[in-house]
Amino acid sequence: MTQKEKREMCMKVNRRFRASKRSAGSAAAVLPVIALLVASCSGGNAAPTSADKTPDAKQPEAAATKDWTKEKVELTFYYMYDDDIEQNFREGNGASIQKKYPNVTFKFIQNKKGTTLADIIATKTNVDFFGDTQSGVSKLRDVGLMDDLSDLVKKHKVDLSKVEPNALNAYTFAGNGVLSGLPVKLNSTALYYNKDLFDKFGVPYLTDNMTWEQIFETAKKLTRSDGGTPYYGLGLNISNMLYVNEKLPSLVNTQTRKATLNTDYWKKMMERIVPMATISGNQAANNDLANYGKSYIQFYKDRNIAIQVGNNTIYNILHQNGDGMRWDIATFPSFSDMPNAGPNSSPYGYFISKTSPNREIAFLAIAALLEESAQLDAARISGAVPVIKNRSFLDVIGKDTQYLKGRNAKGLVPRTYGESLPVDPLYSAATGALNTAFYNVVAGKSDINTALREAEESANQKISTLGK
Repeated sequence: MTQKEKREMCMKVNRRFRASKRSAGSAAAVLPVIALLVASCSGGNAAPTSADKTPDAKQPEAAATKDWTKEKVELTFYYMYDDDIEQNFREGNGASIQKKYPNVTFKFIQNKKGTTLADIIATKTNVDFFGDTQSGVSKLRDVGLMDDLSDLVKKHKVDLSKVEPNALNAYTFAGNGVLSGLPVKLNSTALYYNKDLFDKFGVPYLTDNMTWEQIFETAKKLTRSDGGTPYYGLGLNISNMLYVNEKLPSLVNTQTRKATLNTDYWKKMMERIVPMATISGNQAANNDLANYGKSYIQFYKDRNIAIQVGNNTIYNILHQNGDGMRWDIATFPSFSDMPNAGPNSSPYGYFISKTSPNREIAFLAIAALLEESAQLDAARISGAVPVIKNRSFLDVIGKDTQYLKGRNAKGLVPRTYGESLPVDPLYSAATGALNTAFYNVVAGKSDINTALREAEESANQKISTLGK
C-alpha cells in the first residue's frame, strides 16, 4: 500500500471511529476493532480517550488523602495592625489550629516600623497568611497579594453554607467578587449600659428585645442634671446606626459613578437618628454624644452616659478601664418598622498570601477555625462572636471569659446582620460625605434636606477625582 493510499484509509477510519463513538447500541461492539486501526494509523501511539483510560485511583485522591498533620511547617502570620496580639493569637486561634495540626508552628509579624506592608514587600519577606477585617482585603488587592481561595474550598470540601452569608459577602465585596479569605469571628454592635445610673434614677434595665423607639424613651428619662452634674441618656456610634439595613441601600451608582445620598431613604434615616443625638438640648454635649470616639471614653471614664452604642469587642476595654462601674450588655435594637434590619458586620479573619510557599496547609489551618468545636471554644473562652449560623453558641458565649462573667454576653450578638459596606473608594467617598452631613445637622449647621444635597455634591466631587 502506498503512503497516499494509507493516508486516505486512515482518514476514513478516523471518521468512522468518531461516528461510532457518537452511536449507541451495536456500534459499541466494533469500537475496539476500529480503535486498533486508529492506533495503527498513528504508529501505535494514539492517545487513549477518557473512556479507554484505566482510572488511577491513587492520582486524583492524592491531595485529599495526604496526612497534613505529619510534616513540620512554620507558618508566618502577619497581623495588619500595630497592637501586640501575639500572645492572644497563640493562646487562642493559634492553639485551636494546633489541636488539629500539631505539626504547625507560627512566626508572628505585626505592622510596625520596619515591618509595614510596604517593608515586607520590599524585602520579599515570605508571609503565609494575614489577619484583618475586610478593610485588609483592599490593601492586599492593591499590592498584588490577594489570593482566590475558591479552588481550595472546593478541593477540601469546606462547607461555607454554615457561615453567616454576610460575613462571607463582606470579603467577597472587598475582593471584587473573589473569595479572598475566611472569616472566623464577627465584630458588630451592641448596647452597653451603666447599671449604677439606671439605679440612681430608678429606670428599669435594658432588655434584649427592645426597639430603638423604646431606647429613645429610656434615654430621655436618663438625661437630666443631678447635684449640678449633667447626665446623658445615650452615646451614639453613627457608623453602625446610620447604616443599619436588611439589604444595603444605594449609596453610589457604580455605572454612572454618582452618589445617591439625596434620597427619601437617607432623609428617613436622618430623621430617626438625629433626635437621639440631640436629647440634651446642649449643643456642645450633643456634638460629643454623636461622636463615638468621645462618647465612649465619656461612658467609661466620666461615667455620666447611661447607654453607649459600641462595638461588640470593647468589653475587654471596659473591663480594664471601668473598674468599679456596674455595666452590662443588651442586644442592638431594631426600628419598629424595620424589624429585620440589623447592623453591618466587620468580620475578622485570615487571608492567604498569593506568594505563600505553604498555601495549602495555611488554608487548612485557617479552615480549621470554622469547625464548630473551634468556634464554640472561641466563644466560650474569649467571648468572640462566632461566624457560624448555628446559634447554639449563645448558650456558651463568654462562659469562661473573666470580664463577661455575670453579664449578658448574649447581648453581644445582634438578632440579625445587615449587609456590610463595600470596601471601595467610591463608597468611602459617599459614606464620608453622609457622616459629615449627619454631624452638621446635629451641630445645627444645616437642616436635613440641605445637608443631604450638599453631601451628594461633595461625594460626587470627590468621586470625580478618583481613577476608574
